[in-house]
Amino acid sequence: MTESQVVQQNKIISLDIFKISFIFLFFVFNFFLLINNRSGDVAISLSFFTNLLFIIVFSSLHIFSNKISLMDSVFLVFFYTFFWLAPVLQTKKGIYPNTMPVEPRLVVLTNFYLLVFGVGYFAFKNLFKIKIRTIRINEKYYKLNQKTFKIIFFLTIIIFISFFDYLITNMISASGISLGIETSWMLILNTFIFSFPLYLAYHSSLTLKNTNSKVVIFIISILLLLFFKNPLLIRRNALGPIYLTLFFIFLKKFNNFRILLFLILVLSIIFPVSQAFNKSGLVVGDLFEKFLSRLKTMDVKQVLTSLDYDAK
Repeated sequence: MTESQVVQQNKIISLDIFKISFIFLFFVFNFFLLINNRSGDVAISLSFFTNLLFIIVFSSLHIFSNKISLMDSVFLVFFYTFFWLAPVLQTKKGIYPNTMPVEPRLVVLTNFYLLVFGVGYFAFKNLFKIKIRTIRINEKYYKLNQKTFKIIFFLTIIIFISFFDYLITNMISASGISLGIETSWMLILNTFIFSFPLYLAYHSSLTLKNTNSKVVIFIISILLLLFFKNPLLIRRNALGPIYLTLFFIFLKKFNNFRILLFLILVLSIIFPVSQAFNKSGLVVGDLFEKFLSRLKTMDVKQVLTSLDYDAK
């Protein structure tokens, strides 16, 4: 073996050791979390422990798989955060955030259904692969339309100028100002008209090349997106789809292990912590000071046991 091959092999071995260490520590952490938050009913604890084993086993298989699957990473992290971590913390209280009391039979049955759902997902996806004949479509069909991009770009500029005061005020303050229009029209603005910059950002990310014009268009598109969808002040249910999608479009070099780590960090830590931003009255001028004060008084466990993380 050459020296470069030896170095490469050592890197692979080191990475495998790191993966195994992560899986072990992840299991130990969640096992002790389950023990410290046990409800007193043995059946409930066993059902949560069984689902923890499911998460560990299939996460291990996913991490060591050479086939990259963003969908599997999202499924596992979502299952862990909303179907295991949050319910474990919520069950300890004896009542769920939706005011439903904890009934051992229903909790065990729900965990069993979740286990069947999780195993069924991987079984039908990986074990029963069905080849479906599809009609071959010309590659030009998938190419991004530059004419459409230009039209939406100019429309976005016009919208930005028309609603400049509103956008600037809502950019620097969570309280913002009101346009004084009906709720239905406000929904159309927020969910459709103000979403034009999303297309610009995604398009410019996919077509980004090392040329001055492409880089400038990319920067302008991202700035417009930040004005229309401020990541510090928008709700978490919009933050994920918008900026996580952009992140995975822009950064193409990743593997299952990195994706899984990143999503666990985002869903289980960053999203709960982001609640310190999403408060009325938060202003960019005193953003750092207010954020620190709210971060000191914020309990991540309390956030995970709120109605936002109600999975039962």
